[in-house]
Amino acid sequence: MIENIKRIIKENHPTYDELVSLFDVEKKVINEYLLLLEQDGLIEKVKNRYYLTSELNLIPAVIISIKEKFAFANVSEDEDLYISINNLKNAFLDDKVLLKKISSFGEKDEYEVVKVTKRARSILVGEVVVFGSTKVLKVDKIARPDFLFLINSDLQIKNHQIVEAKIKKISSSSSVVEVINILGHKNDIGMDVTRIILFNNAPLEFNEDVINEVKNIPSEVKKNDYKNREDYRDHLIVTIDGDDAKDFDDAVEVSKVDDIYYVGVHIADVSYYVKENSPLDKEALNRATSLYVQDRVVPMLPFELSNGICSLNPHVDRLVTSCLFSIDEQGHILTTHICKGVINSKYRLTYNYVNKFLNEERYNKQEYNDLETMLINLSEVSNIIRKQREKKGGLNLSSTELSFHLDEQGTPISIEKRKQDIGEKLIEDLMIKANEIVASSIEKMKLDMVFRIHEQPKAKKLESFQRISLSKGYPCNVDPLSCTSLDLANYLNSVKEEDRVVLSSLLLRCLAKAKYSISNKHHFGLASKSYTHFTSPIRRYPDLMVHRLIDKYIVHNNKQSSEEDKVNLALKCQLCSTRERRALNIERTVESLLCCKYMANHLGEEYLSTIVSFSNQGMFVEIENGLQGFVPFDSISGDYYIFDEEVYRAYGVRKGKEFSLGKKVKVICCNVDLQKYQITFNIIKGDNHGRCKNRRKQ
Repeated sequence: MIENIKRIIKENHPTYDELVSLFDVEKKVINEYLLLLEQDGLIEKVKNRYYLTSELNLIPAVIISIKEKFAFANVSEDEDLYISINNLKNAFLDDKVLLKKISSFGEKDEYEVVKVTKRARSILVGEVVVFGSTKVLKVDKIARPDFLFLINSDLQIKNHQIVEAKIKKISSSSSVVEVINILGHKNDIGMDVTRIILFNNAPLEFNEDVINEVKNIPSEVKKNDYKNREDYRDHLIVTIDGDDAKDFDDAVEVSKVDDIYYVGVHIADVSYYVKENSPLDKEALNRATSLYVQDRVVPMLPFELSNGICSLNPHVDRLVTSCLFSIDEQGHILTTHICKGVINSKYRLTYNYVNKFLNEERYNKQEYNDLETMLINLSEVSNIIRKQREKKGGLNLSSTELSFHLDEQGTPISIEKRKQDIGEKLIEDLMIKANEIVASSIEKMKLDMVFRIHEQPKAKKLESFQRISLSKGYPCNVDPLSCTSLDLANYLNSVKEEDRVVLSSLLLRCLAKAKYSISNKHHFGLASKSYTHFTSPIRRYPDLMVHRLIDKYIVHNNKQSSEEDKVNLALKCQLCSTRERRALNIERTVESLLCCKYMANHLGEEYLSTIVSFSNQGMFVEIENGLQGFVPFDSISGDYYIFDEEVYRAYGVRKGKEFSLGKKVKVICCNVDLQKYQITFNIIKGDNHGRCKNRRKQ
């Protein structure tokens, strides 16, 4: 239907009434489709008639970066457009805009903002700065540097306080804001993290309507809740999570008869308690995902649910949506069964416990109890699933995750790479398989579905990777236009282990970002033809959506689906993908802040590092604990260095010394900028050590 609307707009430029008259559906369906098209910047209303923005030579985009003299807007996954800072006008960071090309210099085109189609935020978080009788809100990197946010408020506010302010009026050069909440002083413990979260427009507290609704949700399963559910309470079912986990949304079981494994993946039935379109549901959709930063968790659902009635805590009855399947030793799925159930988890296991048993203790015993036998079966099933996925071309390209140990002031005292051992892997394998089974089961019904898709990488990015891999001596001979995940997996298997980590990291950057969609475009990275997210409804809204579809299609056998249902799913998928990117940005920013805080106490210290990437201005290095920083070319004495993108190396123009990807270099930490979240290293050589100035910018 959406394509028909676009076609009619292109051919006829209709008014709203003319457009509505052409379709035999309710007005609200048309309205939702128009909203979807407008938010994507694909249509524009001019003198009461609709036009495709492409007809008006306008380009829909999102402002993704604002610097001192320029900004960038994102058009597609691999295309960013340049905007001179004066042509940004009154657009803010993350706003959806329409752009128009105004000039072209060689390969560099310049654009200007014509219209802001959707504001990303109505609430700003910043620092109060007092200039005599004038108070302004300092909000870094959100608008042009000369754009003023003038405070007009009845609240008693002081210099250097961090506040939330509502945008009241926006003009070409300034905005009037009203302070609605004083968060504290900028130097308060944890305020820097709070500021990052709120800056990105993510909510911290739940509103009164949600709190009141939660009060009416029972804290334990009631007798009537067991109706029409399959009873698995006598099964040996366990949860396996991290030591500090408090919300358990998945539990597993495995038994073995002859050569067949019988697997149960039981997921918290959040949909039973969170009713669609309730205040709680609307807030969960707005958040779309729980936020995990180092000093706190900002949950998608209130803790009364996420840590309480919805959490699969041990030795209590809990409602679940279950995915059961049998699998042989060759990885063939023999039977599947998806249903509503009730369980009583027998053990709350940790990854550390499982890792210790499977890596050490199992080999020192002659006999095993029931729990130990199941853990062995779990490990065997995991290996079968993983080998099958690798055989199809599933890529193992996980990026480095850091683990921080903080003191009472929130300052990191140690950083280390987070390791994934056998316990973490077996849960991951079972969840992936359950997600595949649920997705394919509903897809076979030819009904609307929420898919987790990961499209094939763009040819341009793969060609860039091929140049880099060739410079490292590992030619990647795949067709950029038609390569499969198996092609890339086979290539990585041909790379020596010492070079595989660096090349895997670079290849990861070439891949598309995974997202949610009602159209199944497969999952490239997992080599899966049909994939969804079903296993984490406590912390991800798309999983909650899938549970509701299971309840509708499979439990209640309701196969009806309207245009309104489809567009609602599409809009929610779009929002969830956006919110996921927001959460990832917050988590990365907080991680960068903590890295800076750590290195601020280690200025002048020397490290062995590995070159992991380049820019025109310098190179990025990673020290042994996984922390990364930047080495400017102009800090390297004795030569003038330039970056050759074709061979992905830096070399000195006079002496010809080269720096290549994966090269080990000794560095010293010279500068930490806590405002820009940047760490600067210098290479240790000759008098370069003496040139280094230890600085810490607040």
